[in-house]
Amino acid sequence: MYRFDPSSTSVTLYFRLRDSSTGLAKTGLTSSSAGAVASYTRQAGSATAITLAALALPTTAWSAGGFIEVDATNAPGLYRIDVPNAAFASGVSCVVASLKFTGVIE
Repeated sequence: MYRFDPSSTSVTLYFRLRDSSTGLAKTGLTSSSAGAVASYTRQAGSATAITLAALALPTTAWSAGGFIEVDATNAPGLYRIDVPNAAFASGVSCVVASLKFTGVIE
């Protein structure tokens, strides 16, 4: 769980994703992988789509919708997503981010 102040900007979240067949870490996903769907939901709101965009490196500067696998060898299944600033705009105390792909446990 992450905690952020309202009006936070340039927020990066990390998700650990697992293969739906084996339960093991899922590696090799990209922003254009099959079934890629990302969104955020603000408290008492509806889901808002996040358009995923490939980042060059895990250390690349924040970019709304940026997505990349952190390190398939040393951190298998760990992915970075840069959540748009609108998700954390003032007015709510809770935001949930969602990320799913074909073949990944939801």
